[in-house]
Amino acid sequence: MLTVLLPASREQINKLGRRLASGEPASEDDLHLLEELVACHAYAPELARPRVNGLAAALGTAPLHITHRAKTTQTIIEKLRREHGMALARVQDLAGIRIVGAIRFDEQDRLAAEIARLFPADPREPRIVDRRAEPSHGYRAVHVIVSLDGITIEIQVRTLMQHVWADLMERLADRLGRQIRYGEAPTPPPGMSVESAQAIINAMINLSTAWAEHPPADDPSLGPGGMPLHMDEFTERVWGVVSDAVRSSGIDL
Repeated sequence: MLTVLLPASREQINKLGRRLASGEPASEDDLHLLEELVACHAYAPELARPRVNGLAAALGTAPLHITHRAKTTQTIIEKLRREHGMALARVQDLAGIRIVGAIRFDEQDRLAAEIARLFPADPREPRIVDRRAEPSHGYRAVHVIVSLDGITIEIQVRTLMQHVWADLMERLADRLGRQIRYGEAPTPPPGMSVESAQAIINAMINLSTAWAEHPPADDPSLGPGGMPLHMDEFTERVWGVVSDAVRSSGIDL
């Protein structure tokens, strides 16, 4: 089996993280090392992907939409500067796999448990983080933190509506400021007051709570097993509904 090799020692990576978090302009050498670190973490999910590809068939769930990615260098720098004191070598979501399905909460639990079983300690034991019980500013999912060749990979398991909500929040963040995902005040576009922007965010958080307590029934326009045939098109349709509702109150997103 091919292995993943870090481009530097954990001590050197943490020193890099401290330099990037300082707020000073990053040097060319530091940016190059960070790019190597990202490339390394982009490779890890490719090695991990075959282990999760057969989950739907193995557990008898609805079809699953599985994607993988690594964080961008800019996102990493922003995170280090936002979360003061964070050790770069311990950031658990530099590499990620996302699994989305029209699944119930109990099936979400079963998927998380099976993923943990598929990734025995290598060298760290897998860990399940339930962000349904402790949502982050409305964000809900179940994360399984696994290790492969010493590289940490965050595997997100989302129900369909948890995914739609997260995608809608990302779109709002593009318009109202990326910081709203972490509970900070919005930066509204011209013509929109801070109060109106915050009201939209509050409505989104309330929607997350409502969907958690009373999951929406299956939409008959979805594909087999309740899964959208095209995830982006489905989210676009829901975004259109949200935008129309907001626009009717005099605010254009």
